[in-house]
Amino acid sequence: MARRFTPVRILIGTAVLCALIAALTVFVALAQPWMGLRLSAEPETGAEARAVMIRAIAPDGPASQVLPPSLVGAPLVALSGMPLVAFDMVEEPDVAEDFVAMRMFLDRQQKLNTLIRAPQVILETGGDDAARFTVVPRSSRPITSLPPVFWVQILSGMVSAMIGVWVLSLRRGQLPARLLGIAGGGVMLSAFAAALYSTRELALPGALFRWLGALNHAGALMFGVAMLSLLLVYPVRLVSMRLLWGLTVFFAGVWVVETARALPLGPAELFHLPAVLLMLAIVLAGIAQFVKTAGDPAARAAVRWFALSVGAGAGGFVLFILVPPLFSAEPVLSQGYAFALFALLFMGVAAGVARYQLFDLDRVTFRLVFYFGAVALLVMIDAVLIYVVSLSRPAAFALSLAAIA
Repeated sequence: MARRFTPVRILIGTAVLCALIAALTVFVALAQPWMGLRLSAEPETGAEARAVMIRAIAPDGPASQVLPPSLVGAPLVALSGMPLVAFDMVEEPDVAEDFVAMRMFLDRQQKLNTLIRAPQVILETGGDDAARFTVVPRSSRPITSLPPVFWVQILSGMVSAMIGVWVLSLRRGQLPARLLGIAGGGVMLSAFAAALYSTRELALPGALFRWLGALNHAGALMFGVAMLSLLLVYPVRLVSMRLLWGLTVFFAGVWVVETARALPLGPAELFHLPAVLLMLAIVLAGIAQFVKTAGDPAARAAVRWFALSVGAGAGGFVLFILVPPLFSAEPVLSQGYAFALFALLFMGVAAGVARYQLFDLDRVTFRLVFYFGAVALLVMIDAVLIYVVSLSRPAAFALSLAAIA
């Protein structure tokens, strides 16, 4: 059985699974109606109220046939008679003041999604050139309409999952390796869900939005619990398995409570506070490991590198994205681009394997993921050049090979 599931086969199987889930994510994203607009929430000039602004009009989109280019930068005040508010375009609705506002947001998303699925939509612009325009939306959006931040989240999730499984495939019997694999899977789950709702053109079905949010939170808690458990057992075991299972059960309960809205608390307290507390616990666990490894220079070097990777990756995400809403402030960085910090975290772990032999892996094992990653990247670049840039197969393969070399 062990011979059948070699590290290479496990990596190939995981890569295929990640690619299938990524393809499903892209399929759902493209299955949404498309008007050919890039919208954002920006303050109106000279006004305190915020509005939905037209930031770009796709040259090949339905809106470009009726909207003049001069409307770029103008406010979009209503869609088919339904007034728009800035919160309709929020990247992450968890920043809502309370669950009443969250429910209103999801209700509005459902209504707006129904409107843009109609044969025609009426766009009402404001400002000095207020006017109405009738647009015929397409039933699906082209892949070129997906913004770069969508692909950043997809790539970050895949990198995190693949590096986690790489370590797991080489140390299947070790608890730390299993925990790292779970943490990578959590990042992928959270990033893929966020990629869908954070890059919507205007609205998604309310039920889909709610379940994507639940998956995003589940992945975040999965990562946090796995990473905390990892630092509690590696490189020195600090707690028993009973406590690790207790952590898992407790935060699984937190996810159930927040998904069911079972407590009279706001999104910041139910969504962001548990993740912030997990990050604080991870920091404390790292300090405890540093103290415990005082007599082991090799273990201390591993702890230092691992803690640096986790602190720069997960710590940066928590600091820039999750902490501000707890104080009624806006996130410092776009959540989509912040997911790249998790990819850097796992890349730091991979570098730590090569430099400090983390998880007792020698440097030869680093070559496995290095060359496997090069082949996977070759396939990805080749596919993009063929299906997005529309190059011929020989030309696409030649360019891909040159880039990887």
